[in-house]
Amino acid sequence: MLAVITDSLKKKINFLAYYQIVGGIIGFVLTLWLLTSLSFNILTLMVLLVTIGLYIFSIYCGKVLIDRRIKRGLELSITNQALQAISFYYAGFSLRYVAGVNLSLGIDITNDLKFVYEYSLSCFDVFIHS
Repeated sequence: MLAVITDSLKKKINFLAYYQIVGGIIGFVLTLWLLTSLSFNILTLMVLLVTIGLYIFSIYCGKVLIDRRIKRGLELSITNQALQAISFYYAGFSLRYVAGVNLSLGIDITNDLKFVYEYSLSCFDVFIHS
């Protein structure tokens, strides 16, 4: 347990909790909506299960913080945020997971050197050989 939790820190923890819950719900709903337009194979099903699991995990992280299990909630939140911080695009393969707001900055060296940026709400992108 944290030794001292000031009012300012409580507000920040509450913001993080609700941010994770709202981001997880948005991602979950978008994934369910996507289900209506997909043709299924085993790879698609596996990716969808992972996607739904990650959004549920984000919601759970926020719930733990709301339940005032601060130490455990922050540990889980760090894991959730670390999963979102890792994204890559390389040689036709890519992976990106975001539960909340995404602002990406990068360099595209496909044909020439370009700086790129992108923003979105909750997303889970997987591209294989594309």
